[in-house]
Amino acid sequence: MTAYALRILEKPPAPNRNPNLACNHNRTRKRGIENLSPKEHQVAVMLASGLLNKEIAFRLGNSTKTISTYRERIFWKLSVGNHVQLTHLLLARGKMPNLYANEPNG
Repeated sequence: MTAYALRILEKPPAPNRNPNLACNHNRTRKRGIENLSPKEHQVAVMLASGLLNKEIAFRLGNSTKTISTYRERIFWKLSVGNHVQLTHLLLARGKMPNLYANEPNG
């Protein structure tokens, strides 16, 4: 191993670097349906409607990775673990549009 490589491996972390910094944002982010951003709410409704990440990404002009990130944030903020729980929560809170409003009864 070269001297340069050894120096990098032995270099201590910067003193002002917080090792838990990557996790701190989860502690400060608020939970609850009222704390969803407008884009997160839009993605949540689309997920609850049964669309796949790929379909949502195409419709919104985002990458599937972006939609996956929104999905993770939505699930964390709403304390749900899957699409079924998400759909149930949105329906119970009246946050889902009525997809059958224009259909005739009968």
